[in-house]
Amino acid sequence: MSYEIVYNRAFIKTTRGIIPLLLTGSNNCYEYSFKGRERRERDWACFWGNKHIEIDEQDLLTFITSKADEKYEFCMFRGKWVYYKDAYDFYKQGIKNAHTIEDWLQYGKYGKYGSKMGCITCYVSDWRGGYNNHFKTLEKVITTTSDLEAWLDEAKAYIKGDDDKCFICLKYPVNEPITYDEPKAIKGKCIIAYNHKRGVYVANERTLTHNKNEAMVFENEQQAKRFCEQQQYRAFNYKIINYTPDRNIKKYVISLGQGAYFYRKTRYGMRYIYSKNDAQKMEKKKALSLIERLTQSFKDRGYNFTMEEAI
Repeated sequence: MSYEIVYNRAFIKTTRGIIPLLLTGSNNCYEYSFKGRERRERDWACFWGNKHIEIDEQDLLTFITSKADEKYEFCMFRGKWVYYKDAYDFYKQGIKNAHTIEDWLQYGKYGKYGSKMGCITCYVSDWRGGYNNHFKTLEKVITTTSDLEAWLDEAKAYIKGDDDKCFICLKYPVNEPITYDEPKAIKGKCIIAYNHKRGVYVANERTLTHNKNEAMVFENEQQAKRFCEQQQYRAFNYKIINYTPDRNIKKYVISLGQGAYFYRKTRYGMRYIYSKNDAQKMEKKKALSLIERLTQSFKDRGYNFTMEEAI
C-alpha cells in the first residue's frame, strides 16, 4: 500500500496569508541521503497545490473541515496515522508555529549540530509541454518576505490559471526536519550552556560541568557574549540562558590560606585567585572530594586546603 509520510511542518507566514509547507514523501520510493545512506525520499511541498499558496488562515481551516467526513487516511506523521478528521488539529498547530522567512532563516536549525539555513529557493515547475518536456522556470533565491511576495505575484502571472499543469515550488536548502529555536529574552544574570540538550554548561575558561549550579555566572548577556567571543565558543553549539539558581543548595569555595582561593586545575598544577567571589563554586560533596585530591597532589607545597561557604 502506498501512502504519504509527513516528516516536518514549516509553514511560512507572509503579510497576505500562510504557505503550508510540509516535508513529505512516499513510503515506497527511496533515495540516497547526503551521507550516502539509502532512505525514503522526501521533499518540501505545499499540500493542495497553488490555490493554497498565501491562503488565509481561516480559509485553510475551513477547507480542512470540509474534508472531515472522508474516511481514509490523510498521511502518516510521527509514526501515527492522521485521518482527515484529525487534519484540522494538524494544520492548526502548523499555523500556530508559522513564521516569516526572516525568522526561519535566523532561528531555524536542522541536523545534529543545529546548522542554520541561508535562504529558500523558489521556482515554477511547468508541465504544460507534457511529461517529457517539463522544465523549471523563474528560479530565484529568496531571503525576505517582500521578495517572496513579489516573486509569487510574478509566478502567478506566468501560470495564468493553469494550476493543474504549473506548480509553485518553495524549497528549504535541505530535505531535513527543521526546528525553530528562538532564544528567550535574557534578563539579569545568565550562564552559558555548551550543549543545552545534554545539560553541559561552562564552568570556566577550560572546564565544563553537568551541574547547572556550578556554571560560570555572568551579570548580563553582553558579558556572556564577550566571553564566548574571547574563548571562540562561536564554533560550537552554545546557548546563553537565564541563570536560575537553586537557593536550597549551598555552594562552597576552596581556600588555600593567606586569602587565596582555588580557581581551576591546570595540566601541571593549579590556578588560584584572591577574589572569593570569582573562585570556582561547587557543592559540598565535590568540594570535599577535590580537597582530598588537591591535598594529595600538593602535599609538599604547604597549602592548607579548607572549605568555605561561597558569597
